[in-house]
Amino acid sequence: MKKIITLLALVLAAGLASAQTRDDFSAELGGRVSVELDKKLAKGWHVYLSEELRFDENFTAFERFHTTLGTSYKFNQVLRGGVEYSLINQYKASDKVWQTRHRLSLFMTESLRTGDWTLSLKETFRFTHKAYDSNPYQSPRNPLDVKLRFQAKYRGFRTWSPYAGIEGKIRLNGASCSATYYSASDSYDDYVFTGYKDTYVSRLRGYLGTEFKLTRQHAIDVKLLMDYLMGKEIDTNSEGTKLKSITRDNKFFPQLSVGYKFSF
Repeated sequence: MKKIITLLALVLAAGLASAQTRDDFSAELGGRVSVELDKKLAKGWHVYLSEELRFDENFTAFERFHTTLGTSYKFNQVLRGGVEYSLINQYKASDKVWQTRHRLSLFMTESLRTGDWTLSLKETFRFTHKAYDSNPYQSPRNPLDVKLRFQAKYRGFRTWSPYAGIEGKIRLNGASCSATYYSASDSYDDYVFTGYKDTYVSRLRGYLGTEFKLTRQHAIDVKLLMDYLMGKEIDTNSEGTKLKSITRDNKFFPQLSVGYKFSF
């Protein structure tokens, strides 16, 4: 666990260092509302179904909803693994269309209990399929991502459990190219698409929250997510013969999340 925590720290440091050198910074406030049903099938084995709505532009616009079906199994006191399928429907306000994605996530969580504290490290591998037409020279049809998350949770109170965490997300197969840039004309020449070879940190996240245990079955989770998004934007023509620009769309995106969970 110490080696992976060190790796996560290096990822966060690299992302923050690179973020300081980029322009086009923006900020806005978003929100999430979710409901989850969690069913215990056997000792250590759970299956769950959740629905999450997301908002952005300072809560003035509906952004997307996630429907997730997953299962997890606790192998021992330290290790838990699982798999999730998510159906994602995102509303593209500029084009007034819905864009659908299918996502498969595999995750493993290592936890350590020390006194009233639980320290956990979660590694997630995600495969996403875009079920809509997009320019393949700008981004992959099937993005691959890895997420590393470290969290500390305090369990010394009876009905509520505060926690905090940090997370980094790495894009493994970003679109890549080679080109010659001319500053005088702000244009590119000799553009060649070289495949999906670019690997970069696309998001850094810190968060604070708490879980309120209303009863044995009912719980409410409230947290503040503090995201720094670093999306790589490649603008080409649809034929992949001309490169118009390469930018990083940087955005500080705090989000308030409220979730309800029913366990049975």
